[in-house]
Amino acid sequence: MAPGARACVGVLSLEDIVAEMAPHGLATETTVERGSMFARAIGPAFDTLPASIRALHETPGKSMWRGEAMTEGASGPLAALVAGIVGFPKAQAACPAEVAIEVDGDRSIWRRRIGGHSFASVLSHPRAGRRVSERFGPLSMDLTLTPEGDRLVYRVEGWRLGRVELPRSLGPSTRAREEVDAEGRFVFDVEISVPLIGRLVRYRGWLARVA
Repeated sequence: MAPGARACVGVLSLEDIVAEMAPHGLATETTVERGSMFARAIGPAFDTLPASIRALHETPGKSMWRGEAMTEGASGPLAALVAGIVGFPKAQAACPAEVAIEVDGDRSIWRRRIGGHSFASVLSHPRAGRRVSERFGPLSMDLTLTPEGDRLVYRVEGWRLGRVELPRSLGPSTRAREEVDAEGRFVFDVEISVPLIGRLVRYRGWLARVA
């Protein structure tokens, strides 16, 4: 080996290290952890999903996805006020859709731009029971991710304002699913509503990765 200070990664293989420890009666254990946050939360069932869905959630680092969407706006004045604060789009028959995803360990930042309206959320904390958290500003939702055939379905199981857990009966509800169309493209359909206020937004369409 050349002299000098440098990172030691790769100087010895894992097999070399285990062989050196063997005479000393040391026990070793190998743990394999899946890289994708969604794969870790869902478990082996994640591998049964179509390739286009897995690709969007497994792409490391930064990726850009573009396509087309149609949107349904808020169902009333109060819902429109809340939707405007978050940045949800208004009703449009057809509009461009863009999602920039930045994966950083157990956190995934989604920056969406649909029909000229931008809004972002942070997905994090993959854990047992196929659960993750999604945060829109100070509002966080606990989601379950359920593969159902060739689609992935999201359901809200709880919500918080900051660190304060709020009553489930007053929390937002979502009907969200991901699937694949006849052309093999990633397809999304998301509707978010709040009790006593109504629908905040519904957006659906398709995305393909930008090279």
